[in-house]
Amino acid sequence: MLSRIFIFLYGVVCYLLFWQWRPLSGIVWDVSQPAGRFVLRALFATGWLIVLTITFLINHFDLFGLRQVYLHLVGRRCAPISFKTPGPYQYVRHPLYVGWLFAF
Repeated sequence: MLSRIFIFLYGVVCYLLFWQWRPLSGIVWDVSQPAGRFVLRALFATGWLIVLTITFLINHFDLFGLRQVYLHLVGRRCAPISFKTPGPYQYVRHPLYVGWLFAF
């Protein structure tokens, strides 16, 4: 029962948010120096590279459920993969989040 109340209230809040949504007028921020643009683009590219690398380090196909679907289609059992913390996980708790932070 409590979950239904939460979902109803969440829907009301979202409706109010969408109803009162106003677009921003004007430019929020702009980087006009070429060096600044280069740095921002380099951070953007680095973030996506980190995300892609980390997904393959922690088994890209298992992360997105592709291994499980493939094993189901060929009729084999899905054995759990052992937990591991390769490379960047020794320095950062959530390197995937760091990559998203840089990308966006």
